[in-house]
Amino acid sequence: MGICTPKPRPKPIDICRPSKDNVNGQVILEQIVADYNEKYKEPLEAEFQPYRDGERGVYDCVHSRHHQGRFATMREASHHEAAKRIKDNKLLERKYANFEELYQAVNNLITDINQIGPLTIYDTSLYLGQMMSPIVEPEDRVYYSCGTQKGLQFLLNKKISKPGSIETESLRAYFGDMDSKHIENLLCVMKHQLEALNKSESR
Repeated sequence: MGICTPKPRPKPIDICRPSKDNVNGQVILEQIVADYNEKYKEPLEAEFQPYRDGERGVYDCVHSRHHQGRFATMREASHHEAAKRIKDNKLLERKYANFEELYQAVNNLITDINQIGPLTIYDTSLYLGQMMSPIVEPEDRVYYSCGTQKGLQFLLNKKISKPGSIETESLRAYFGDMDSKHIENLLCVMKHQLEALNKSESR
C-alpha cells in the first residue's frame, strides 16, 4: 500500500513558562518529579527493553498502550492495518536523522486509519524507535496530546487547543535534565497532581 495523503499536522508551538515565582509551588513540583522517578521511570524503561531486544514486533508497537479498556477490541482491526502499512513500507529498515523524521513517516502513513489519533501515532513512533539501532527517540521536543496535553495545560496554566509539540529546553526549569520521553509520560500519568498544583497556585 502506498503512502496516504496525511492530515495537516498541528504546527509545533513554544510556550513561555509563567513568570510567577511561587516557592511553595516549586517545592510541590519537585515532589511530583521525585514521585514520578520513583514510581514510573524504571517501569517505562523496562517496558521498552523487549523492543530493544527484538522480542516485540510492529503490531506490538501500534498496540503497546491500547490493549486494555472497552475500545480495545474495536481498535484491533485498525492496529493491524497500521502495522501492515508500516511493514509493507519498510519503515523499520529506513534511516532517520531524528525522532521527528520517524514521527512524520508514521504520521503520513497511518493518520487516515479509523481509531488512529495523535497519541497512537506518537506511541507507535516511540516504540518503533526502540527497535532501531541506534535507538531513535525524542530529544529536542516533547510531544503532547490527550492526557499529556492536559498535564501541560495545568503545568503552564495555559489553554492548549490542539495536539503538538514543545521544545524540551523550554521545560528545563520544571524538569531539569529529564529526557523528552519521560517528560511526556510524566505530564500524562501525573496530570492530576499537576492539576492540584495549578489550583493551589491560582488561589
